[in-house]
Amino acid sequence: MKTFAKLFSALLLLFGVLELSAQNTKVQVIHNSADAALANVDVYVSGILLDVLTNVSYKTASPFIDLSPTPFGIGGDIDVTVVPTGTTPDMNSFSQTVTLTNNQNNIVIAEGIASPTGYTPGNTGASAIALYSFPDGREVAANGAGETDLLIHHGVTDAPAVDIVNVTDGANTVLVPGIAYSEFVGYASLPVDDYSIEVRAAGSSDAVASYIAPLETLNLGGTAITVLASGFLDPSMNSDGEPFGLFAVTAAGGDFLALPTNTLSISDFNQSGVAVYPNPTVSQLNVSIPFAFSTATATAYDISGRQVLNTTLSSGTAARIDMSTLTSGMYIFQLDVNDRILTTKVQVAQK
Repeated sequence: MKTFAKLFSALLLLFGVLELSAQNTKVQVIHNSADAALANVDVYVSGILLDVLTNVSYKTASPFIDLSPTPFGIGGDIDVTVVPTGTTPDMNSFSQTVTLTNNQNNIVIAEGIASPTGYTPGNTGASAIALYSFPDGREVAANGAGETDLLIHHGVTDAPAVDIVNVTDGANTVLVPGIAYSEFVGYASLPVDDYSIEVRAAGSSDAVASYIAPLETLNLGGTAITVLASGFLDPSMNSDGEPFGLFAVTAAGGDFLALPTNTLSISDFNQSGVAVYPNPTVSQLNVSIPFAFSTATATAYDISGRQVLNTTLSSGTAARIDMSTLTSGMYIFQLDVNDRILTTKVQVAQK
């Protein structure tokens, strides 16, 4: 995958040929096509392949890029062609004219299915690659460090319209009602905290999936992020591709941050009587379970959503987990015991 510096340079070349009169026009580009044929792509600009725009990976984003006026004088539109890495454009290639809005932070997301077989897109427009734009993006929260602003985007080609619901501590607050494929809804401003959220079929109380949105753990106070639904609701009908998930993209870009899945909230963990200590820990984490179990599984995720620990606990009521291989920082800790998933936060201190 390209380094952030190369990706920045690539996107600057890509959009630098736009005649944009304002110095503060910016763009962030996000690759959200889960089609395996486009896992890595080359981007042609006006028919020219830029070396630094080869092999751009799925689930990566650029930072917001300042665009300055240029002498090319070709107007605010430019043709962009995206092809699988190592191939050349032909009449069947995806190509679209991109228009950016002056004096705004433009967020541009590439998604959809290019492959003629192997996928069941389901949604209108999802059977082709397209660029979807949001012209009023933010880099920081509108109300300062005590809040995080969330722009929501539905990018799952085989998922219906969904509601995004805050279920933290028993709340049942609909944050986003009925968002459909390719749509944006923004911005929701939330006090900085770690939230439990559910994705539900629009108008239904049935959860498709539940996630932790660890805004406090990720130190996202004062920031604005894009939260994307990505992957496939039914991978078996889509070439066994990436499963449905929620991901966060910051203004700095880079790899998507996966929101950890969640069945029960952090408050449920506290109410269960399960204890993890010491917290913070340097090397060992003790787990005390006040009820009998046959087996239990402990899993930890870092702040990028990457699984960094998975271990099986023996029967009994207590266990000790080796955390010494983890670097200092905050982790989402999940315990799967007796078919219940309990979630809390664990901090690994400086060694």
